[in-house]
Amino acid sequence: MIRRLSILLIPIVLAAIALPPLTANAEPIAHVRVQGLETLSEERVIDVLDIEPGEEFSLERLDRAVSHLRKWGVFDSIQISPEQHEGGIDLTFYLKEATVVAGIFIDGNYPFLETKLRKYLTLHVGEIYTPKRLADQIKRLDEFYKRQGYFDTQVLVEEEADPEVHGVILTFHIKRGIVLRYRTVTIDGNRAYPDGRFVSAINTWKPYSERRLRESLEDLREFYHHHGYPLARIRVKEKRFDFDDHRIDLALTVDEGPHVEVRFEGSPHTSRRLLRRTITLFDEGSIDTFEIEASVEELRTLFHNLGYPHARITSDSITRKDGTILITFRIRAGESKRIKFLHLEGRKDVRTKAITEEMKNQPMAFKRRGAYLPKATETDDEAIATAMRRKGYLEATVADWDVRPTKQGYTLDIIVPIEAGPQTVLGEVLFDGADHFTQKQLMKALDLRLDKPFNEPELPRKKQRLLTFLADNGFPYAQVRESYTVDKETHRAVVRFDVVEGELVHIGRILFLGDLLTSQKALTKAMSIRRGDIFSYRKILESQLNIRRLGAFSSVSIETIGLDEKLSVVHLRVKVEEARPFRIDTELSFSTRDKLSAALIFMNRNAFGWAKTNSLKLAAGQKLAKAELAWHDPRFFSSDFQMSATSWVQYKQEPVYSYTQYAGALSWFRTLRRWNFLFRYEIDRNYFVEGDSTAADADSLRNNTISQIAVNTSFDSRDSFSDPTRGFYTYGGVTIYNEILGDKADFVRFSWQGENDLTLLWWRLVLATDLRFDRIQTIGSNVSVPTNELLFLGGADTIRGYAEDSLGPVDAQGKPTGGRTRWIWNEELRLRIWKQFQLVAFFDMGSLTNTFSAINWNSIRRSVGTGLRYVTPVGPIRAEYGFKLDRKPGESLGHFHFTFGYVF
Repeated sequence: MIRRLSILLIPIVLAAIALPPLTANAEPIAHVRVQGLETLSEERVIDVLDIEPGEEFSLERLDRAVSHLRKWGVFDSIQISPEQHEGGIDLTFYLKEATVVAGIFIDGNYPFLETKLRKYLTLHVGEIYTPKRLADQIKRLDEFYKRQGYFDTQVLVEEEADPEVHGVILTFHIKRGIVLRYRTVTIDGNRAYPDGRFVSAINTWKPYSERRLRESLEDLREFYHHHGYPLARIRVKEKRFDFDDHRIDLALTVDEGPHVEVRFEGSPHTSRRLLRRTITLFDEGSIDTFEIEASVEELRTLFHNLGYPHARITSDSITRKDGTILITFRIRAGESKRIKFLHLEGRKDVRTKAITEEMKNQPMAFKRRGAYLPKATETDDEAIATAMRRKGYLEATVADWDVRPTKQGYTLDIIVPIEAGPQTVLGEVLFDGADHFTQKQLMKALDLRLDKPFNEPELPRKKQRLLTFLADNGFPYAQVRESYTVDKETHRAVVRFDVVEGELVHIGRILFLGDLLTSQKALTKAMSIRRGDIFSYRKILESQLNIRRLGAFSSVSIETIGLDEKLSVVHLRVKVEEARPFRIDTELSFSTRDKLSAALIFMNRNAFGWAKTNSLKLAAGQKLAKAELAWHDPRFFSSDFQMSATSWVQYKQEPVYSYTQYAGALSWFRTLRRWNFLFRYEIDRNYFVEGDSTAADADSLRNNTISQIAVNTSFDSRDSFSDPTRGFYTYGGVTIYNEILGDKADFVRFSWQGENDLTLLWWRLVLATDLRFDRIQTIGSNVSVPTNELLFLGGADTIRGYAEDSLGPVDAQGKPTGGRTRWIWNEELRLRIWKQFQLVAFFDMGSLTNTFSAINWNSIRRSVGTGLRYVTPVGPIRAEYGFKLDRKPGESLGHFHFTFGYVF
């Protein structure tokens, strides 16, 4: 297409040559016309051309117009016809709309996910369709299946025209080819290891694929290299394919090379494993003189970093009679030089940590050996001076270090003399040329405060912040130059920013591509920037994120048209790739609490083309039967609030009671950085099937209709939602209950939770602490709280080691009845043992009562235990056993829990 466009520009050049008066007399453009359009409006195209009648005709203007059309990416051919008249030049653009890809569907992709196959395709929805590009996609799919071990795969493409958008819908029908299994594997040349190791590494029980074979041979080579054969080479001698029997015969040739032994002499200060891992012989697969010297240098660096600055390493190599090569590294570590104390004299009010964090020489600490590196003192002096300048000490210098041995002899006491000089403060900030903004706006954008220490090294970053501020407020072509002067008497700095704003830029047309199912109105509402707004990088990025959050698209990108040419009007090309809207999910789960359950979920992620999600969930199990209908709006009335409407009917067996429920809920959710806010209204109709009245409320087990209004907020600074290793989480909420039918009870539930995660010693060990408190407060006297709204305690998500909901107040038969006041303390120590597997040790404690006065030592229950977890992106699969610490007569030793989800 690009070649075609370049050829079509030839008439423009010839026309310009044939009409010399046009350039000589600067003829104006009289009219601009567009012909050949089918689905696009002429007005929209002329806006993108950015050529208006009355402007001077020039080749550069035409070239820019063609460039804009090309970036739009919806035209198959572009021709331009300039005609001269007395009133000027008429420009006629003859455009042919390209056939675009209106949809891509893949059928027969098992056992691979459709999303994985789409990654290998280079043709996407919204792009121009050509037979050549389609043939390339077929070839890519065939090559993918061949690499995965499927031979003679057939890929057929069904093309369906979509005249409404001048597009074509492509459906790839894949018929997987045959798989080949290993019949024989022969190895020639292996002496050190038997054939079985090769067969095991190749995994002959798996089907043959070129990718798996290549990875297996690479693993074998690394095995040889790290077991004393750095020159080992393994290659495929022959591959014989028997497609009739679906078999492959593989022959490998091994050239093991000489066996190499490495010996380390005179290195009592570290392990042989660390030394062997440091040398490069086995990683690089070479034993020549250059590689041996490189290993010597790596060992020298290692010992310097361990605190032996005068370490000497030599090497020699001999070949034994049996052909084994012995390489010996002789190490003389010398005297240890480690920094025990590092004194920074004269640092004034600058914190020690602020100075030392960029230094190479640092004192001993946990996980830091404190090696003394004499060669790094010069760069450390620069780091010290820079840290002092950040606090306004612009004339700070560093004198010679005073390095003294301590009483131990092998450690050092270092004194670093610093001449701080006078401290300079920020006295004034001047902005020249930023005429569209106030001083207050600019100061806020730069985060500069007067009469504070002058941070001179930070000036380049402040300049960049100013450029970003200007670009986000309509001036993307702005230029800034920063400078400063210091009054030697008052030590006050005057900072000056010379600004050339450039032209004010506005947003022109917003061109959507790939929106085949989604209405452009829904996309426009999701964008933070509109036609006619001033240009803003921030709002463009927000728009891209907002469209992605709609959940209906697999990819979203926004590109500018006209920004490179520094035009005053910039168009936006918004390209989306719609995900498959209809989706069916299945769920199967088992836990000791809810037993076996399964669910079938029907989902439409782009309902009515509005980029909203609706779903129907049908769930059934030993203790649950539920049907739920939901509607989710990720941008409620084009705001940052998410809205969900849900209705359901369910039958559920709880440990204490069973009930049938008809319910509906409306909720609004907003995320603001680390804060989350939720408002929810819910109405429930409950019919109890089984259960006993509670000891506290004799009539609590009653059919009822309850409305709830909940308001809650949370703050989350944890580094991960599914597997946090550090950070803090807190939650607080209030729910107001009003019993419409029943005993007309009114009550409020207060909830609070705090969690802290802390990494200990090394990243594999995490200590998690969680506190929870819940209180139901009745409004009025003699109020009976329905059983289904009471609090319960005990089980996999409260206090482990006890059966579900088995703790707290009991009735005359000793059955748990629920309570109104609950607190829980959970303590966990998590050890990552391998990838996503964790060992967990825990301590749980808490109590459930009806009043605060009932909380005493006898009401508190405690447990300890251990477990194994597998962490998934949406939560852990947990197998845990808790032991009761205060076991009462008749109680079991503990309880086993197997479940999916978080403890707290």
